[in-house]
Amino acid sequence: MLLGLICYPIAYGLVRVFGRWSMLLTLLFTIPLFVSENIRLYGWVLFFIKNGVLLGTLKSLFGIELDSLLFTLPAIIFGMVYVHFPFMLFR
Repeated sequence: MLLGLICYPIAYGLVRVFGRWSMLLTLLFTIPLFVSENIRLYGWVLFFIKNGVLLGTLKSLFGIELDSLLFTLPAIIFGMVYVHFPFMLFR
């Protein structure tokens, strides 16, 4: 339901605001669908794990050391929205 509330205005805006460019923007939304969901999500795993891209950068640049963000509720919700968002745009 929440994704429907987010995606409907985006789909409406694609048609009304971008006009003839809406086809190109639609293509940019669908290109990630051709890449396996597992590969895309694994990229986010490498980003959120301890000493990964995000936490490793914080540790090396600022000396901030945090626990892994991977299995937290916001990360899980982010992953679910990331996977289902392109599909909801074309519902």
